[in-house]
Amino acid sequence: MNRHLLGFYCEGHLPVSISGDTPFFKDKSQSARMVATIVPIKCIQTQSEWLMIPNMFDVPQSLQSVFDQQLILTTATDEDSKTNHVRYAVLMHALENAPEMARTGVLLHRVRDSWEPMVVKFRDVPYLVECKGVGSPLGGYVSFHQRTQAGTSKTHTRVTGGLLQESMSAEFENLMRVQSYHQFTVPGILPLACIGFEFITNENTLNMGLLLRLTRSNIRYSYEDFGSFSDDKPNVYAMFSQQNQLLFSAGLRHQNLTANNLVYHDSSHYVVTDYEELTPIYKAPTSLDSDASSVPLFLKIYPFRFLYQSLYTTPEANVFFDPTIANQEIDQQFIQSQPILKDYVSATRSCFFQG
Repeated sequence: MNRHLLGFYCEGHLPVSISGDTPFFKDKSQSARMVATIVPIKCIQTQSEWLMIPNMFDVPQSLQSVFDQQLILTTATDEDSKTNHVRYAVLMHALENAPEMARTGVLLHRVRDSWEPMVVKFRDVPYLVECKGVGSPLGGYVSFHQRTQAGTSKTHTRVTGGLLQESMSAEFENLMRVQSYHQFTVPGILPLACIGFEFITNENTLNMGLLLRLTRSNIRYSYEDFGSFSDDKPNVYAMFSQQNQLLFSAGLRHQNLTANNLVYHDSSHYVVTDYEELTPIYKAPTSLDSDASSVPLFLKIYPFRFLYQSLYTTPEANVFFDPTIANQEIDQQFIQSQPILKDYVSATRSCFFQG
């Protein structure tokens, strides 16, 4: 029986491939099944230059040539496309009923008769290369669509498969800010490179961007039935607490910290991803779970405080939230926080009904 490639995680000095009997798996944050698909890549010449951190990473020569030649990676339908005698592709995860709605994938290159992940090393530790804004699984930037940001009521017009330049700049800057603050010593996503370019369609010119970030896997905490991968997941509250503390110490908060935005790093850690959604802690909260401290609002509401306050040692964890303010927050912001609340309910249920 043919096995279908679903993803990768790094263990030791090598990436480990994950396969399944089918290309499908579940994501508890989505209503439909997910499908893993390998999409060909073509390289397009641009006048822009790649922004990178010099002498930080051990980059394979084939990928370095893409940077040096000012080439943009984008999804395509031509499986025979080559750049410098190398065939590239990305492994993408998309909704089964909306296959065009994805823009991020793990960079692959053809080695003999199989697709292998492109590996970049940081301090001799291997990382996968994720390309965000690389195009749709259907090839290139296929259309425009209205997108409601998960966990909020914010709606934006987006290029399907694409990443606006301002979003690319924000994510790269936030990755740099957090990792620089911690001197690149904490487990997490790393900034590799980014590039801006103009996308012209129907006589309109849009400023777009492509972000390359380093990750130890492409497995989200919310994934289930993910082929051959098996992991005893840490408590999601502990992960939220740990990641909140790292971000808050650098002066930032994640506006959409849900299980889907946690990615497997190693057997002990899931780390936050999608740094585009970070904002300074000094801005007004934008969801029910935002607060200018590392203690989430749910912990101040019965019964969550008594179940999980041991994970938070700060004095704020011992103070109940003003019920008047809580009612106002719920009336105004509850619908925006539904995915976050679902994670809390799921974790609470597993706490009471283990085994």
